[in-house]
Amino acid sequence: MSAVFLVLALQGCATPVVMLKNDATGQVARCGGGVTGSMAGGLIGHTIEKSYDEDCVRDFEARGFKRVSATEPAAPRQAAATAPPTPKPAASLWVIGPNSHQIERTPEAKACAAMPVANLVRQAPGLELYTVACDSGDALSVRCEFSACRVLK
Repeated sequence: MSAVFLVLALQGCATPVVMLKNDATGQVARCGGGVTGSMAGGLIGHTIEKSYDEDCVRDFEARGFKRVSATEPAAPRQAAATAPPTPKPAASLWVIGPNSHQIERTPEAKACAAMPVANLVRQAPGLELYTVACDSGDALSVRCEFSACRVLK
């Protein structure tokens, strides 16, 4: 019974989820939905988490992403059978993961590149591996376990 209460309490503390899409590349990004700030710091932690989420949305909007509603269809329908199919955009240059924004804001990533982009390389339950291309030509590797990220040496 206490486990059910905990799940319900954490859902109430989660920040709102904002989905964004880049029409040029077809990439989709997600900001928000976190509960770690609320678990760690209560109302103050929730406020900080919400501020990070707003920064996330602003950063993606600056990159050409637009907010999409939850009711928007995942793929647009073709208008008519006689219309030629529209070509798909080129393959995405990077894959956005659940912790991409967090990694891009780290001091290591900012020291590595003027505009760091965290590319999701591999994802498993509770684990993500990212790379950040550095301006020098090197790459920064980051491992995230349950949203706790650390730079690999």
